[in-house]
Amino acid sequence: MGKMEHIVAYITGAANGIGKAVAEKIVGHGGKVILADTSCKASKMAESMGDKAVFVCVDVRLEQDIKESIKCAKDKFGGVNVLVNSAGILAHEYLYDFKEKKPHSVENFKNQFDVNVWGTFNVTRLMVGLMAENKPDANNQKGVVINLASTMAFEPPGHMVVYGSTKSAIVGMTVPMARGLASQGIRVVCVCPGYIKTPMIDVIDQEEKKKIISMKLTPKRLGKSEEIAHLVKACIENPIINAENIRIDMGYRFCQHIVAYITGAANGIGKAVAEKIVGHGGKVILADTSCKASKMAESMGDKAVFVCVDVRLEQDIKESIKCAKDKFGGVNVLVNSAGILAHEYLYDFKEKKPHSVENFKNQFDVNVWGTFNVTRLMVGLMAENKPDANNQKGVVINLASTMAFEPPGHMVVYGSTKSAIVGMTVPMARGLASQGIRVVCVCPGYIKTPMIDVIDQEEKKKIISMKLTPKRLGKSEEIAHLVKACIENPIINAENIRIDMGYRFCQADEFWKDMKKDKSKNNVLTVNKVVSSPNTNG
Repeated sequence: MGKMEHIVAYITGAANGIGKAVAEKIVGHGGKVILADTSCKASKMAESMGDKAVFVCVDVRLEQDIKESIKCAKDKFGGVNVLVNSAGILAHEYLYDFKEKKPHSVENFKNQFDVNVWGTFNVTRLMVGLMAENKPDANNQKGVVINLASTMAFEPPGHMVVYGSTKSAIVGMTVPMARGLASQGIRVVCVCPGYIKTPMIDVIDQEEKKKIISMKLTPKRLGKSEEIAHLVKACIENPIINAENIRIDMGYRFCQHIVAYITGAANGIGKAVAEKIVGHGGKVILADTSCKASKMAESMGDKAVFVCVDVRLEQDIKESIKCAKDKFGGVNVLVNSAGILAHEYLYDFKEKKPHSVENFKNQFDVNVWGTFNVTRLMVGLMAENKPDANNQKGVVINLASTMAFEPPGHMVVYGSTKSAIVGMTVPMARGLASQGIRVVCVCPGYIKTPMIDVIDQEEKKKIISMKLTPKRLGKSEEIAHLVKACIENPIINAENIRIDMGYRFCQADEFWKDMKKDKSKNNVLTVNKVVSSPNTNG
C-alpha cells in the first residue's frame, strides 16, 4: 500500500486498546481513519484528530450499521484501502464448572462468536466491495484487510475455550479470504497478539498476570498496544505480506542501536538487509566469501566492516566475532542469510540416476550446519550485551524459505534444509530466552535474487501464477523491510513468518478453473488436469 499518507483505514474496535493504537499510528504518519465503535470514546478521538478522522457508530454484527458507515467513509474520504478488524470481546469460562456443576453459558458462547467471528466476517464481506473500486497501486493492489486474532488461537488456557476457538476461526479465514480476494488485488493478513496491556487484560489479577508473564520467553512483560500497531503498519506498507497469520507475543528496538552480523551479505536478501540497517543508522558486519561484500563495506564507511567467512568453518567465524567485538564492541543482531540451492530430483528416471550425494551434503552443510554453526558461536558474544529496556540482549533472524512448506519435486533437498531451519526456531528461542535473546525465522517466497535468475521465463510465469497478490516476484528490499520490523519489535519471538504473496503449490488459475469444470453430480470436486510444479518431469 506504500506510504501512510495515502492510507484511508476503517478500524473496528477503535475506541480502546489495539484498535486505538493502530488509529493513532496511522494518523501520526499522515493517514486518515474511520473509527468504527459503539463507544463515545471513539467520537472524542475523532474530534482530537481533526480532518484526519471520522467517527461512525457501528455494531459489527449489524449489516445496516456497516452499510451506513461505508457510505460515510466514501463521502468523507472517497473510499477505504485498509480494513483493520480489531473489535472483539472476551469471557473467561470453562467448558464445565465441576465445582458448581454448571456447563458453559450458551449466551457467552454466542456473544463471543457473534462479535469476534461473525463481526470480523460481516465487516469484511461488506467492505471489500468498496475496496475493489479503488484504483490499483504500483503493485496492482487495491487494499489490505488486517484481522486481529490472538495467540489464544494457538495456546488457549482452559477458561478461554470459546475465546480461543473464535480466534482460531479468524486465523482459519486468512488463507481462503486471501485466495478469494487476490483477483481484486486485495491482501489479507492476520496478526495474532499475545497478552497485551489492554482493557481486556485488566480483569486478570496480579498473580495470574505473573503466571502469564513467566510463560513468556523474552521480554518478560505484557505487550503494549503500540507494539502491535507497529507491526500492523509494517503489514500495511509491505505489499508482499499476504495470506499469513503472524504471532506477536514477545517486543521493540530502534535500528540506530543495532550492530548486525549478516551472513551471505554480498547478494540478494543479505545485501538488502545490510543496506536497510545502515540506511537507518545501524552498523553491520558483512560476512561472506565474495569480494562484493568487501566493496559494499568500503562504500558504507565506518558503519560497516567486511569479514571473509565460510559459515561451515568454526575458525572463520571465531575470527570474525573477534573482529566484530574489536570494531563495534559486540553484536546484537544476527541475520543468517547465507544459503545455496541445487535443482535436482530424488531420482532422474530419464537418466536412471539417483540424487547426487555431493549436492545433498553441500546444501545441508551450508544451509543447515552453516546457520546452526554461526548461531551457536555468536550467541555467546550476544549474551555479554547489557540488557535493554525489555531485558533483551539480541535477536537471531534466520532466513528459511517458503520451500520449507511448498517445495517442488526438484527442490527435495533444498526444501528439506529450509524445513530444518524452520524446525530450529522454537527450540532455539526457548533455549536462548534465559539470556534475553529472541529467535525469528523469515520464510520468503520466490524473490528476485541471483538464485532465481537460473529459472527460465516460462517457469517464472508458472511460479507467479501460483501467487495470490501481487502477481510478481518479490524484491529483496521487501524482505529486508520485514526483517527490520522483526528486529525493532521486541515481542516477535519463536515465530516462522511466511512472506510469499500467499504462494501455495497448485494455486494457478488453470487448476482452480479445471476443478470448477469437473464438479461431479454429488458436488465432490475432481481434477483431470494438474498444473505442474516448476521444472517438473511432467
